Amino acid sequence: MSDDATTTRTARPQAEAAARRMLSLLARGAALSDFQDEMRAVSEALPDGERAAVDEVFLEAMQIRMHQSERSTRENALENLLATMREVAQEEDATSVLTAIVTRTRRLLLSDSAYYLRYDPPKGFVMHVSSGLVSTTFATVRFSDQYGICGRVRREGSPVSTSDYLNDASFDHSPTIDVGAHEEGLRAVIAAPVIHQGTLLGILFAADRHERTFSRHDLALLRELAEHAGIFLGRSERTAATTPRTAAASLASLERVDDRTRLAVEFQDRLLAVLMRSGTPHEVIDLCRESFAGHTRIEDPFGRVIAGDPPSPSVDTSSELEFPLGSTSARLGTLIYQHSSDPDPVVELALGKAAHVSALLLFPSRATELQNASTASALLRGALHDSAGSYDDAVADALGRRRAELDVAALDVANRDPAELLGEFTPLVARRSGAVVDRGDHLLIVAPAVTGLLDEIVERLAHTGAAAPTAALRAADESILSVAAEEADTARRLLHALGATGTTADTRTLSALPSVFARARPGELAELIRNELGAILDYDRRHHTDLLDTVRAVHAAGRDLRSASAALGIHPNTLHQRLQRIDTITGAAWDDEDTRFRRALALRALDARRRSPSR
Repeated sequence: MSDDATTTRTARPQAEAAARRMLSLLARGAALSDFQDEMRAVSEALPDGERAAVDEVFLEAMQIRMHQSERSTRENALENLLATMREVAQEEDATSVLTAIVTRTRRLLLSDSAYYLRYDPPKGFVMHVSSGLVSTTFATVRFSDQYGICGRVRREGSPVSTSDYLNDASFDHSPTIDVGAHEEGLRAVIAAPVIHQGTLLGILFAADRHERTFSRHDLALLRELAEHAGIFLGRSERTAATTPRTAAASLASLERVDDRTRLAVEFQDRLLAVLMRSGTPHEVIDLCRESFAGHTRIEDPFGRVIAGDPPSPSVDTSSELEFPLGSTSARLGTLIYQHSSDPDPVVELALGKAAHVSALLLFPSRATELQNASTASALLRGALHDSAGSYDDAVADALGRRRAELDVAALDVANRDPAELLGEFTPLVARRSGAVVDRGDHLLIVAPAVTGLLDEIVERLAHTGAAAPTAALRAADESILSVAAEEADTARRLLHALGATGTTADTRTLSALPSVFARARPGELAELIRNELGAILDYDRRHHTDLLDTVRAVHAAGRDLRSASAALGIHPNTLHQRLQRIDTITGAAWDDEDTRFRRALALRALDARRRSPSR
């Protein structure tokens, strides 16, 4: 116990120091290898239970650094693309235009080769201009418009890439094309259609002789080159020379793209400034409002708005873009951009970076919560096996609470593995200053005000379409945790035996039932209620009578019918008539000893179930 406390005290300063070093690396634009070295050193210094949180913040920081690199690459690519278009604008024939574009494509994408295939239906595609090719076979192949990359680009009308074409089974391969590609040694290939006024003119390619995964920036850059190639490649016969006016219009269009990108670059600089001064998600949302049209908000994992404005009813929610905050295993929330038209790709990229920064800003407080919960959960596992309560105060200290403030809840969800639920609910429980452990067939939660926590869990499950939990609550007091946990689990199993799956009850509600009933199979007590009292309940419902109250009064009075009639406020003869009617309805004598015993149990079970309101 003392070792756990010491570990926690030493881990927190180490985690804080790691976060400060991460900010320092970001501030000086350190290389990605520096981030990796720092993360490795910190991970080795921390105990196993604390590594995940620190690793997460370093991974987010590395992503921010990669985005900084991407921003610089994007700026350079656009400058080069502008230079390409200015160069192309000086050319006077289609072949010269294509040669300039193909040469620049190879240079901008840092590829081994680039080429343009002219579309000549119905014969297919033929090599028109190339740069960097060495195989005469590949240069003379006639490419079918049904197979391979050409076939897919023709059908889909959008860019296509593959990291290893010859081994990519997602393509319909042609032996002729594959032989040529093999002789040329091509592996990674990226291609974009060249289209003019809805007509496919050809396909622009870049290729490498090694495996390579092309980025979305590579795809965007090739698409823009192909679009401008389509403008220059003429109207008639699809190969006419460009006019100076068309060239000027294309160049102006590209410069507008460059202006949008510069706006995004300015946004990212301001975003990084928010991060460096440890700002808040609210500042990120304010920056989004200033920079982009539309409505931006941040929601927690359960759909509650924590920064920004609620969804605008005037904008169709189908037009929302969602950017996750954090990884799948440690989701902190979602940044949502609500807009009335398709967003610019540059804006979409900038909002993605806003989500990364928001995650980093939320991470420190979330990491502290998870760290405390992790420590408390480890101690709680020990407390559940300790009948003396030696660990109880340590659990409370780890959660920053007094033992008398901690409720206990046992819960399960139909058709859901408790281990899976543990990963899903741990962040939520941590935010509520609680701890949760997997006990094989259910989860055990220790937290203050656990009823509110269960409301959030129900909301979360409903959001995902899962069933409501079956849960039993043990109110906070000075009881030993292991005892309270056993009472909560007994009550949970009683709920299943009563057929009350998907409901929540306090252990005090079920205290009238013997704990041995918890060993009953699911639904067994509900079956007892139906067998012993079902006919009486049905009769009362149909005839608006109160025979069940008669049964209850007779059992409460033992065999003293005079006391029972007095309690009911009726004449003894009337009571006898009612009992005869009950015998007729049920087919069993009311004074039979076995019948009296079974009905007494059924009455207790019915009362307990009625006190367990369904959520």
